[in-house]
Amino acid sequence: MLLLVPMLGERRAALILLLILCSVWISSGNLKVVKADSTDYIRYSSGVTIFSPLHTTYNSRFLALNLTYAAGLGIEHSLNYSIDGKYEGPIPLTSKNPTELHVVNVQIGYVTLPELSEGSHCLTVNVLCGLYNYHGANLPGAPFIPTFPGSSDYIATWTHTIFFTIDTSIPEFPSWIILPLFATATLIVVLVRKRLMRT
Repeated sequence: MLLLVPMLGERRAALILLLILCSVWISSGNLKVVKADSTDYIRYSSGVTIFSPLHTTYNSRFLALNLTYAAGLGIEHSLNYSIDGKYEGPIPLTSKNPTELHVVNVQIGYVTLPELSEGSHCLTVNVLCGLYNYHGANLPGAPFIPTFPGSSDYIATWTHTIFFTIDTSIPEFPSWIILPLFATATLIVVLVRKRLMRT
């Protein structure tokens, strides 16, 4: 850009640089940055925490269902998922710390989703929990209900749905580029302005 200064004149070069900077800054605000290790998540009362997909727009047709599930001791559970109403199968879970004993066991679920088409989608996670042959002093609270009146077997179900969009026309734009680009361009504009003020 500094090479343009003698050819265009300092004022024109500064103006062009400022316009380029503004257009990059404005356009970058419309881009969705997809982070692999995002701190964004959705936590549900069932014990499910979903990290991806989230309620957002993705620029790839290839996504993964990434979640954790926290279950209390003695609670049997199974998780499955569907995409756009089509059942896709169970969600395999692996213990986060399999050798340790916890009152609440945190498990990790990871599934590579099938290739998705452009447009809007919904992913549904179904959770089924059971307390079987339960004879505790206190009855399990809602949403657990007995399988039949007087039964010592209790079940609870949850359904969680995520709405997201696939739009591959949105380029992936690393957010860390914005600040250095802005700082460099600002510095160049300041230097050119100081040089103009001297002359």
